[in-house]
Formats: sequence, structure tokens, C-alpha cells
Amino acid sequence: MFDATVYDYDIEKYNLDHYIISCIQKYYPTVKDLSILHETVHPKKVGELVKLVGKDLADTNFYSLFDELVEEYILPSLNTEVLIQKFGNIRITIPDQDKTGTVLPYHQGRWVGNGLGLRTIWVPFTDAYSSNSLQIIGIEKSREITKNSTIENWDYEKLQNVCIDNSYPVNIKKGQYLLFTQENIHGGVPNRTGKTRISIDVRVLLKNGQPHRKWPGSYFRILGDSKISSRKVRIEEHENVVTYAEYEGFKTRNIDLHFQTLTIKDYCNRMGYTFPHQTGDNEGRNHSYLEYLLNEKKLDHILMFSIYSLPDNSERRKYILRLALDNKCKLHFANEEFVLYEESMLNKIEYLRNFTDDWSSPVCHN
Repeated sequence: MFDATVYDYDIEKYNLDHYIISCIQKYYPTVKDLSILHETVHPKKVGELVKLVGKDLADTNFYSLFDELVEEYILPSLNTEVLIQKFGNIRITIPDQDKTGTVLPYHQGRWVGNGLGLRTIWVPFTDAYSSNSLQIIGIEKSREITKNSTIENWDYEKLQNVCIDNSYPVNIKKGQYLLFTQENIHGGVPNRTGKTRISIDVRVLLKNGQPHRKWPGSYFRILGDSKISSRKVRIEEHENVVTYAEYEGFKTRNIDLHFQTLTIKDYCNRMGYTFPHQTGDNEGRNHSYLEYLLNEKKLDHILMFSIYSLPDNSERRKYILRLALDNKCKLHFANEEFVLYEESMLNKIEYLRNFTDDWSSPVCHN
């Protein structure tokens, strides 16, 4: 099902390109035909437009609609639960993009932090064909190239040349989507079609699948949980707020204070919060200071790096979360961008924390 296979969907029901055009027209009102976007947008402005459109899509109904498409067309064949990428990757490939150095190098998901439990859904919003489309290699040939390039330690140029020789363009129309795995090698070539291609790629994580560096909760969200505005909780001027760091979790023990702090500061900037007093647990103390803060300090909010900053032991974690609710202290998880403020969030945190226990690496043993 996922070996670089093309499927159809109801483009009238799932008019995803409507949202793309609307977001682009916010900045370039005269754009009507996405395939000639390059006639309006300067090549050096394309990267900026990608970021703007990606941000604005989150404030529309786009991801709710995308989730429904996944539920109708993809889930029935998987026969398992999935998490879905929080925000997809918008791609704009203009003609002669090699002149600005933006040709997508050949790669596969396992080489860029994706575990083998991920699957990719690639949806174009323009017809994609020949050199403006994704160039892909079937899974068996991809595995052969991966094995040989690793054993023989190929340099960058040889890998790219072998991939070009063995890949083919995905010829696909609006109203179709492509499914592929994290082992399918893919990339781009200079676009000589004279037409712009715009697409989105979104990944899903299968239940108990290997995520590698793409964490449930931060990179992935629960399917159907796409309302970004509901993630923000107001912090009042008079309320008591601290940030909290720790090094106990299996995912956080090697993330030092500097990087935890950067994530929380970025979260504060996005949410419009003032970065508060910073504190943290003594290493090796089983979150005892967090327990003390919740019991004794009359705090209204604690900002922490991640849901993976909570105890790994399920019973200890549930005790801490329950303590926060009972003492009316809201726990903010910066990496996931959501807040524990009511009972229903307990189940959400546990669901994400327990979605998989396969934290192995897909690249340690090729």
C-alpha cells in the first residue's frame, strides 16, 4: 500500500487546494493559478511564502479536513491506530529551482530522523509530472542502495547519481495522493517543465511503530485534534508562574538546561507569555522538587519542556498529574504546546506517552 503508490480521493469533498490558494492570496492577491505562481512570486521570496502559508493553514479548517481524508481513505487499510503530523510540510518547486540552489537532495525518511513506524502521505495541489514532481525509488531498490552506500561509504555525489539513475517521476494529478515509507529514497531534479508544483507531505505514526526522533505529542498529534487555538491558556498578571527543568526522563536526560530553556522561551514568545523565574529538580531525585512545588508553593502555572519531562513510571506520573489538577496548578508542556488544566487532558497525555515503546534507531544497523 505504501510502496510509492498513487490513489484517488474526492477532490470536491476534500477541496484542500482552496485553503492553499486563499493563504497565498493573502500575500499575493493576483495569484489564481498555482502552476504559474513563479510569474508573480520572486524566487528568493518562495521560502518566505512557504513559511507564511504553513503558519496560516493552522488557523483554517485545512487540517480538520485532512484528518477526515485520512480517516476515510487510509485508516481502513491500516487496521491500526495512528498519530498524525501536527503540521505538514508545504513544498513549492518553481521552474529552474537549481538556479537558487533549492533542488531537494535524494534522501529517505530513516536518514532524517524518521523511524520505520512512519508513513508519508504526499498530496499535490497542482498536477505534478516529469521534472517538477517528486522523483522516487521503489522500496526494494531503495534498500539495495541503502545497504551498498553504507557498506561502501559512498560520497554525496555518488549517492545522488545512483539515485537519479534509479528513480522515476511521480506523475500525479490534483485529486490524487501518493503513499510511501521511510525506506523509499526520493528527491528532486531541476524543474524544466515551466510549471510550478505545490504540494504537502504529512506523516502518520502507526500504533507501536518506531518514531525515532519524531516524538508523539510534539511532532505528532492525535488524529482529529487539530484546533491550535485551544492550546493556549491565559496567564493573568497576578498569577504565580515558574519554569521547571529535569533530567530524569528517558527522552530528556540528555537535553541540558540550555536547550530546555530555549524551547520554553520559544513557547512563551508564541503564546505571548513573559518568561518567568526558572527552577528545576536535582538530578536523580525522582521529581521530588516538582512534587514539592505542587504541594507547597501555591503556583498557578508551571512551564516545562515536554510531557516527557514527567516521570517515566506510569503510576508516579499519574500521581504528579493528579496533584497538579487537585492543586489547580496548570502544567504547560512547551514542546507539545498544550496545557494540563482539566481532567480530559490526563487521558491525552497517557495516550501519547504510551502510543509506542519502540524507541530504537533505524540507522544503527543497516
